[in-house]
Amino acid sequence: MISSLKGKLWLTYCAWFRPPLEQKLREDFSASLPPWSELGVEVADFLASTGQSNVPMRELYLLVRGLKPEIVVETGVARGGSTATILAAMDKNQKGELHSIDATKLRDPKENDGYNTDMIGSIMRIRQHSRWHFHEGFSYDVLPALIRKFSASGQKVSLFIHDSDHSAKCVQFELFAISPAIASGGFVASHDAFCFDNKPAFRAFERQQQDYRIYFEGKGNEYRIYRKR
Repeated sequence: MISSLKGKLWLTYCAWFRPPLEQKLREDFSASLPPWSELGVEVADFLASTGQSNVPMRELYLLVRGLKPEIVVETGVARGGSTATILAAMDKNQKGELHSIDATKLRDPKENDGYNTDMIGSIMRIRQHSRWHFHEGFSYDVLPALIRKFSASGQKVSLFIHDSDHSAKCVQFELFAISPAIASGGFVASHDAFCFDNKPAFRAFERQQQDYRIYFEGKGNEYRIYRKR
């Protein structure tokens, strides 16, 4: 049941506009995704409740719904849009754990007006969500320790999302650090892939990581996604 005019308008929009990544996901995960009529209501309700209305968030939701990951790691939380998106999809899947890394201390959303992107998690309405694990610190420090923890317990990461420092140095560090921890068939994604000068990092990753292939190349603030063979 869609409870707002915004949700109804979004559902109408979704019915006729299918971005390229969504089309690919629906082809690859057709058996895992519910019919569009049902999925459209899920997306509309969620986006209306959180204020997320851009295409990358919608595609991220669909990716998590189709992949049904056990473990997802993201770097960069900001206002919590992607965090809330992933958790909403995990709730529908009834499985999954999300580990989020950010250098900024998690704040109470009541402490700000919801528009200051420096206030981490300001739109989060699920801060006590049982599937969510927040790790404060820089990815250079936190990510290797988290990977060692997964390795010690025999766990693999199904989906990794870079959305922190978009410098080539940081992007390259995160992609190479997470690479061995990704499960076969898993995904490595970088948001805002073409908004910053991080192409050298992608070229280095593609040249040296032969187990990965380019799954999707977006434009502007969309995702660049690799999939592990």
